[in-house]
Amino acid sequence: NFNYGNGEMRKVASKILFGIFFMLPGFASFSSSQALALGRLPAGHSGRISQTAEAEKALEALRRAYSAADLQEFFSWVSEDFYGGWSELRFDLSRQFAGAGLADLYFSVNHTLTEKTKVVFQIQWRKRDQDVKNGSIRIREGRAEFIFDLTQGEARLLDIRGESPFES
Repeated sequence: NFNYGNGEMRKVASKILFGIFFMLPGFASFSSSQALALGRLPAGHSGRISQTAEAEKALEALRRAYSAADLQEFFSWVSEDFYGGWSELRFDLSRQFAGAGLADLYFSVNHTLTEKTKVVFQIQWRKRDQDVKNGSIRIREGRAEFIFDLTQGEARLLDIRGESPFES
């Protein structure tokens, strides 16, 4: 019989899971908040955690700017090397912001990969927006990978694969 009341089994299980996650080569597979919740980080992994935190900050900034229909703020977080075409995305979003009212966007990060100067979030998203012309509300959901580049020190959106929440 184990004594669960003193929390010793939980501590042991956390240390085992922590070790398994960091034994995977080339990437960290969870967010910085999850890693920090497990305890001390082994030497050499703090860079990955700060990269993930930078990318999390950029992801949240993109979400807020999109929900506020703030084109200038949104594009301050998008790389000029955006793979899908920076100009095309700007044009599409300008049209969306002009023809939409209320827009709420929610992200849930399912998985995080960190490799050198890139952070990839596999997310599920849910978007609720309102058509200004007829007042109808649409709710859409999807999955996508957001790839952030950290070459310049700050995270910038480099690509979206899958179902982009920013498409109309």
